[in-house]
Amino acid sequence: MIVDGTLARALVRWQRAAGPFWLYVCPAPFLGDVVSRVTRLPRSVRPSWVDALLPIIQADERVAVFVDEPIDRSLAAAALLNDSRLIVVPVIQRWCTTPAVLSSRRLIDLLVAGSAVVAPVNDPLGVVFLLDSERHGAPPSGGSRQRRRVHRSFDNRYAYSLDRFPPADALIQRGITAVRWVSESVVADDLVRYAQELGSGGLAPLMLIEPTFAET
Repeated sequence: MIVDGTLARALVRWQRAAGPFWLYVCPAPFLGDVVSRVTRLPRSVRPSWVDALLPIIQADERVAVFVDEPIDRSLAAAALLNDSRLIVVPVIQRWCTTPAVLSSRRLIDLLVAGSAVVAPVNDPLGVVFLLDSERHGAPPSGGSRQRRRVHRSFDNRYAYSLDRFPPADALIQRGITAVRWVSESVVADDLVRYAQELGSGGLAPLMLIEPTFAET
């Protein structure tokens, strides 16, 4: 049981930093029983999509970016994105406990450490929604060892629902004029309907496929 309120304080900080998008900071990962062991966000990981996006974001358009990549990589870039006048919104519904199908230790460390460096943004250039691309778990290998492990562990895999993200009109009301979608491949099955809704609302996502990461 968490008694020091570390995760509760982290949730409040993320929601404050998310400003008008605070509702989309999912509480789920902050309600589990995994306690953070770190206090500082690592700055050594720089996903390659960051360098591709920043020149776009510096243009006149106000951009909403949906990053459907491994969440530990994207969270490590939170400070850089925030310093670039971008609102950072982690949209993570993973229940963090152990043992579980999806590991949670590094996720919790990054959420807690990241909450200490993000802040509300004055006159933001856009908003970045960080999605958990590992939410479905690893593809089944069919091995009996994997099946036994999954059976003994809490199944915290999940899919996103349409209401986990702001509709197109809400984004437009906040000054958003364009949408970029970062993924290693096509839009995931559970996000197809949302991407279609954005298109119908006048904000058709432009895909930015980044299959590799650059570490510096």
